[in-house]
This record gives sequence, C-alpha cells and structure tokens, in this order.
Amino acid sequence: MRRLMPAALLLLSPAATFGADLQGRTPAPASAPIMAPAATTWEGFHLGVHGGYAAKGASKADLSPVANADGSAIKAQLGGSGVIGGLQAGYSLQAGGMVVGVEADIAKASLRGSQGADGVLDTAPAKARLEGRTDMVVTLRGRIGYAFDHLLIYGTGGVAAALQRSTLAVTSTNGVVTGTQTGESSGIYVGWTLGLGAEYALTRNVSGRLEYLYAHVGDGLRGRSEATGLNMVRAGVNYRF
Repeated sequence: MRRLMPAALLLLSPAATFGADLQGRTPAPASAPIMAPAATTWEGFHLGVHGGYAAKGASKADLSPVANADGSAIKAQLGGSGVIGGLQAGYSLQAGGMVVGVEADIAKASLRGSQGADGVLDTAPAKARLEGRTDMVVTLRGRIGYAFDHLLIYGTGGVAAALQRSTLAVTSTNGVVTGTQTGESSGIYVGWTLGLGAEYALTRNVSGRLEYLYAHVGDGLRGRSEATGLNMVRAGVNYRF
C-alpha cells in the first residue's frame, strides 16, 4: 500500500493541474456577426453644385438697317456656346427601386456668338455686327428614375427660362465721316426642357452625377423671339440630408 501511494499521487497531480488551469481560463469572446451593408436611400432633400458646357443652335437674324447693295436683307446664322455653372436643390421619394422627385436649378452662363457683314446703309458703305448672349438659365423639373442601390438612372423634364441679350452695332461712312450706332435688347424667354441623367452614391450623403438637358427657349436676338435649342451637358455633386 505504501508503495502504491506515491504512484497514485504522481498520476493525480497532472489531472489536478489541468483542471485548475481550465477553471482559471476566461472563455474566448464570441466573434461579432458580419452585418450586410445598408442599402442606399435616395429619399429626402438634396443640395448641390454643377458645371459644364452648353451650346445653342444657330438662328437666322436680320442685320437691318444694313442691307445688301441691291437692298435685300442680310441674314445672319447666329449660335453660341460656352461654359455654364450653378446650384441645384430638390426633394425625392423612394418606393423600392422607384425614385420620383422635383428639382430646381439656376446657372450662370457664358454663351456667346457673333457675326458681322458688309453692306450699305442708305447707299453709303456700312458694316453690321450682331452679338447674341445667354447669361442665365433656370429650370424647374420633375424627375423619375430607378435605383440600382448606389446607382440611380433618371429622366427629367419641366420648364426652362433663359436670360438672353443681343447687341447690333452699325458702322457707316458718309464721305469722310464714320459713325457707329449700337442697339441692345434683352429679355427672359420661357420654354420647356427634357433630359437624362445618372447619379452615383459616393458615400451615405454625397453623390456625383452626369446629365444632359435640352431646353427649347427663345433666342433673344434683336427684334426676334424665335425659339431655339439649348444643349447642356453638366456634371455635379449633391449632398443628401
């Protein structure tokens, strides 16, 4: 019996040490579950800036009182192009992937076109120069589109208005005397607009977009109110609240 006791103690000591070690250990914390990223929402108010390029189609204008030598009218084919930039604000509602809303924007424009011609004024040699300018563009539009999570594809349409100006300068020579007369007209011309766009959510609140708009408004040329097409390609950034 005395010989068995030391052997039994040797066998029990590792088990006791292992049991004590188990009691002293803290269980490892369970790993946190992996959460799926939240879907992008396009609903709510947004405010942003945009900039781009615009060009308007050529419109015929009469350069009278300067005329051809036979008295027939001199016609100008006047268009214009330049940069455009401004602010936009809107509100959208979302149901599933469908997104509908309204947006208004105002943009400062720098669209200019000009044309000159040689002719006569009361049989005296004369020159005429016509310049047309678009200084501001405003639109109020509805938007409807479909969201593919981060990407929104939309169509838009509504009312457009443009501040148009024109200047006609006439320089005539009577003998040795040369004189120049200038006349200017300006007005706000209202029409309609249609377009397409794509917007991508860069973060939860910030999105970037690219859109094309066609606006059918008056040309603003002196003595005329003919409608002309204004093509705009604009890139922008929005902040969604």
